[in-house]
Amino acid sequence: MSAYWTPIFQNHFQRFFQKPFDVQTFHSTDNYALKVATYDWGLPGFRVYASLGLADLLACHDSDVIGEIILCVDRADAEVQRIFVHALFTILQHNVPLDSRFAIGFAGMSPAFARRHNRTALFVTRTLKLDSRFDKVEGDEAGARVFQAFFLAPQEDEFLANHSPHEFEQRFWPPFGEEMHDDELSALPESPEQQANWMQKTHEKKMHAMRSLSIRRPLCV
Repeated sequence: MSAYWTPIFQNHFQRFFQKPFDVQTFHSTDNYALKVATYDWGLPGFRVYASLGLADLLACHDSDVIGEIILCVDRADAEVQRIFVHALFTILQHNVPLDSRFAIGFAGMSPAFARRHNRTALFVTRTLKLDSRFDKVEGDEAGARVFQAFFLAPQEDEFLANHSPHEFEQRFWPPFGEEMHDDELSALPESPEQQANWMQKTHEKKMHAMRSLSIRRPLCV
């Protein structure tokens, strides 16, 4: 299998998260192989897991949407990586489009984790907008995207199963606060005073959004 996208995403993630603390390779029962990189310095207070190799496998399958997935976690738990890998292989095995805004349950495989944290599924959707340059990756011929997985409680997973992704996200995103728009993220004001206000506003928005990334965040339904 060609590994065109993997080094591109490795460089992309290192640009935002610094060098990975660890990179491990995992194999599925149907001979898929994926890497998961772990970053400890990318987001204060969080460990970031990022898939590597998913984009190349999707490209080999002629998928319309090519990308990798990240997961941010603020609680140390040995089960997190296993849950993430399970979700990645499930996506490949069932040809799930990355942009379909879907949840993958894990309570059956990790019941102790589900009880400890009251979280039973991973919801895969767009990334939290903290930087306009992060969620899109350019290659020679086409672009790829970064997607993000979020932990869901049983009530949230049930709501998503019984409603459209659009209806769910109308409840899911507001607690993260006012996100940065592309024009805000890319246009630094000219005057020093405006720059200081812009940086303060940007910092406050990012801090509020990052608090909502917590696995302990309040439920949205």
